[in-house]
Amino acid sequence: MSQTLIHQVVGYDPTTEQLVFEVDIPNESWGAVKSILRDDEGDPEYVYIHKIDYSQAADILGLVHKSGPRGIDYYIECSAEAA
Repeated sequence: MSQTLIHQVVGYDPTTEQLVFEVDIPNESWGAVKSILRDDEGDPEYVYIHKIDYSQAADILGLVHKSGPRGIDYYIECSAEAA
C-alpha cells in the first residue's frame, strides 16, 4: 500500500493554542509552495511541522487562492493518506 502526503497551511490561536485555520495545499501546487519555504535538508518533503511567518503563509495561500487572518501562528503540517 502506498501513501500520499497531504500538506496543509494551519493556524493556531497564540493564546489558546487551538486550531483556528486550515487549508489543504493541492499536490500540483506543492512545488511552488516549496520554493517559498526555506530549504530543510533534514526534512526535504516537509513531513514534520514547520513554523512559517505571516508573509510566507500569505504567499502560499495566494497560490491556492485563499487568504488567512493576521495574528495567528502559522505552520505547514503534513499527514499521510492511503493511496
